Amino acid sequence: MIDNASVVYFTGGDQLKLASKLGGTPMLNRIHSLYEERGGVIAGTSAGASAMGATMLVSHATESSHKVESSFFMARGLGLVPDLVIDQHFAQRARIERLVGAVAEDPGVLGIGIDEDTAVIVEDRMLRIIGSGAVYVADGQGITYTNVSERTPDRTLSLFDLRLHVLSDGSIFDLESRRPHCMARAE
Repeated sequence: MIDNASVVYFTGGDQLKLASKLGGTPMLNRIHSLYEERGGVIAGTSAGASAMGATMLVSHATESSHKVESSFFMARGLGLVPDLVIDQHFAQRARIERLVGAVAEDPGVLGIGIDEDTAVIVEDRMLRIIGSGAVYVADGQGITYTNVSERTPDRTLSLFDLRLHVLSDGSIFDLESRRPHCMARAE
């Protein structure tokens, strides 16, 4: 089925279930081949988008807490966009703590928070934003301090010098330079 496909679309639901059902399977290998070698399109909404990274955020009963112990819970994703951790329903579910918690744990990844009715198109190491909401890019390369690793799970998460970009329809983000840009619009 995948061998002749040009598009694979992942629906919403449970990203942990999606990744655990596909992880290590010939089907996932074929999806990677479609994307990396054949130039196919991989798309997803909600949990389907969150599962695309090598690491993904997963829900937890205390996900709204601001404490270090409950700022983020992560699992292995599908590995289609290895340098990104993607979260969805971002502003609607107030998920800033878990995204910055993920970036605090691994400052080399970019945290991408996507609002509802908004999409990120990844092409040629660029993110292009479309839709009526915002996309939040949390860049931890300049972090000078975080208490994530201090074994103080009951303390409030502290994070210094995180760079946060808020992008809207028509914005692009260069994954190589880690810089946002506005696209020229045809009037």
